[in-house]
Amino acid sequence: MQYPGTRGKQRAYWFYGDLVIIHLSGEETEGRFSLLEWLQPSEQMTPLHVHRLADHTHYVLEGEQTFYLPATSFAAGPGECAYGPMNVPHTERCTSVEPVRYLEVNSPAGFEKFVVAAGEPAAELTLPPPEQPPPDVERLAALAAEHGTEVLGPPGALP
Repeated sequence: MQYPGTRGKQRAYWFYGDLVIIHLSGEETEGRFSLLEWLQPSEQMTPLHVHRLADHTHYVLEGEQTFYLPATSFAAGPGECAYGPMNVPHTERCTSVEPVRYLEVNSPAGFEKFVVAAGEPAAELTLPPPEQPPPDVERLAALAAEHGTEVLGPPGALP
């Protein structure tokens, strides 16, 4: 097979108070993985959730993110990785004063479709404006379920 060469089309979304840039989608990797870049504001925490269809790996570029998994938690800073296997409940929080910026590899691909469905195209490559209404968690949970992610609890709930 000849390698087709991939130049990802950068697509940016405001998603649950974060900026998410899709660098590579499953369509560009034959479904093997997706590569997303996240910018998450200080103290932002995801709802407690579990991915049923993909493993997730975070590589922190700037700031600090704390990961909460069953019976453990740890912080990752620039140059550090965190691995989240599918079917393990978890949540994350930006625990630095400045936003955390990280790359996320999802394997196999598919999570990026949830970002597209639940997010809105970003007008610029910044965090969403503060005057935006808060995310609709019920809508987010319903869309998450359609894309293989189960929301187990609200932000602040730990595994």
